[in-house]
Amino acid sequence: MSVKITFLGTGDASNSGGRAQQALLLTTSNFTLLVDCGANTLQRLQKMQIDPNTIDAVLFTHFHADHFLGTVHLDLSLIFDFPRKRNLLYLGPVGLKERCQQLFSLSYPRLYPNDNFVREMVEYAPHQKYTILDNKAIVETFPMEHAPESLGYRISIGGKCIAITGDTQWHDGIVDLAKDSDCLICECFHYKKPQPRIGHCSYEEIHENSTRIDTKKIILLHAHREVLEHREKVDFTIANDGDILDIE
Repeated sequence: MSVKITFLGTGDASNSGGRAQQALLLTTSNFTLLVDCGANTLQRLQKMQIDPNTIDAVLFTHFHADHFLGTVHLDLSLIFDFPRKRNLLYLGPVGLKERCQQLFSLSYPRLYPNDNFVREMVEYAPHQKYTILDNKAIVETFPMEHAPESLGYRISIGGKCIAITGDTQWHDGIVDLAKDSDCLICECFHYKKPQPRIGHCSYEEIHENSTRIDTKKIILLHAHREVLEHREKVDFTIANDGDILDIE
């Protein structure tokens, strides 16, 4: 079974280069998983003519706004524009239930809570393995070095293994995350090593460690303007909004 990765949003928190905030769609013949949901995600789904109702689950790497804020707009679209009848899984680090409740109630206090459809919220701890919807996907969790709750994921789906760092500074846990994967999707905010380190990877660090990363393909995203200005010097693919990758 093949896995299609749709790069809905590949940008950073300030939309460097006019890029939408981070959101990835992993699709097989019988399952669709949205990973992160930045502020522009619903608009990107609409532009790519993807029905939000096809999404079975939403998985968050952490709760910073450029990865989480669009959740309320996605949820509202499933109330008003694409009326949802089946459950929706919200998955993410510990604190997910409280963060969703805060986001929904602060944004639209007259609309939440509601029972238009059932929202199942499952919180993930680090160093664990979880199954989604009768083994349609298996998710392994790895602690990342960014926000306190940040998790990276090894997602086994459709017989393939997709590793996603979310936001993080470089650390050796990324090597473990990527081991034997078909694809590593790695954040790359900086071009040069930052001094001091401030919670994001650089191209120099990823390149220096690339021989240790056991994956078939490295794809970079969450690039700040420094990376985009040096993209002709970057050896790996820098994902663009709207890119589609088929993992066969």
